Amino acid sequence: MKEMKFYGTALPGLEIEPYSGKLIVIEGTDGVGRSTHVALLRTWLESAGYAVLDTGMTRSVLAGRGIKDARAGHTLGRLTMQLYYATDFADRLENQMLPALRAGFIVLTDRYIYSAIARAVVRGADPVHGALPRRARALGAVAGRRIFGGTHTDP
Repeated sequence: MKEMKFYGTALPGLEIEPYSGKLIVIEGTDGVGRSTHVALLRTWLESAGYAVLDTGMTRSVLAGRGIKDARAGHTLGRLTMQLYYATDFADRLENQMLPALRAGFIVLTDRYIYSAIARAVVRGADPVHGALPRRARALGAVAGRRIFGGTHTDP
């Protein structure tokens, strides 16, 4: 078991403890097969006897529907959308990912904080000093394995 590491500081009130699960992140642009890879990997891991949770951007119970509605209607400004994505991520991290990691699951996520940061920068946030990228990094647990368009990197 490794102790959980975070970019910056962890969520307020979160006990930093060893987690027996693994976090695997699949990143990439639209249409590169992220969802396909997650589905195939989940099937393979479950057939090998592993407990698996898969999650991804806009799947938060708290913010997911609102993000989808806002994108469809283009009704929110850039900062509001960035905050919506940060809310979605924080909700999934606190209520889905960390409990699953604590219970020993392998967590597969279709996108992670890297996509939220990239979207914020594209929408005009300062990549170094911008509030959202810094806060998003502070929320994110360091992934055990990151996969970008078919290649992987280790932390």
